[in-house]
Amino acid sequence: MERVKKMLKKVHQRTWKSVCIAMAMIMLHPVVAFAAENQYAKAGAEWILDGVFWVVLVVGIFGAGMNAVKRNATAAVGILFGAALICVIAKNPTIITGIGTTLKDAFGLG
Repeated sequence: MERVKKMLKKVHQRTWKSVCIAMAMIMLHPVVAFAAENQYAKAGAEWILDGVFWVVLVVGIFGAGMNAVKRNATAAVGILFGAALICVIAKNPTIITGIGTTLKDAFGLG
């Protein structure tokens, strides 16, 4: 019974982490898209994305380090790759537009 509780706790934590990351990405993408015309909004969006970059970088390194101490190499590498992907998107948000355009053309939606 204890083993099942621990496993459910881990699944719950991972789910909330994924939800938080997804919500951050959903909330921040329109900020950058609508900031194209307004200089103040553009500076604010860049400031928010810069903050997201540093938070994700520190949390990713800390999470990978904690998993490395526990000798869980797979989780450590996964956290590093996930954090790196989010950091790249935070520093260059136009990547999302390029990916969307490529997917739209691949599926023939537009």
